[in-house]
Amino acid sequence: MTAILYKWSLERYHAAIDAGVFDDQAVELLRGNIVVMAPEREPHACYSSLGAEYLRQLLGSRAAVRETKPVTLPNHSEPVPDVAIVQSPLERYLAHHPYPADIFWLCANPCAAALELERLVVSRIVQKRRELAQALAGNAVVVAVKAMGIAGEGI
Repeated sequence: MTAILYKWSLERYHAAIDAGVFDDQAVELLRGNIVVMAPEREPHACYSSLGAEYLRQLLGSRAAVRETKPVTLPNHSEPVPDVAIVQSPLERYLAHHPYPADIFWLCANPCAAALELERLVVSRIVQKRRELAQALAGNAVVVAVKAMGIAGEGI
């Protein structure tokens, strides 16, 4: 038997919130799916707060910084990023959460973001090493062919 998942619209999700359906759990809507949010451990909470504090000082009144507040995205999504930089003033979001046009930047998980950045840097280093090894291997063949006096196209 094939399982069929119920896809939630933003309207039904908001109605469920208003009815108190999710009062006992932190959830977010991602592509029409209701996802239970993972509990926040100490490093996560600390880095989120430090990052938001730094951004508030850096940005001043040029933009607003929201911590663990929903944003409304297309495709029936209302994630709760750890930190979001949005257009100010915050009072503009009394009737709705920020839409994509209101959002300058989101950070979904500072610890995960740091790990992803580290993974990206390492993968780029590995890729550069591969490219260098391939270039050196190619040059070694060219040098060996030239040394043997063999001429060919592209050499």
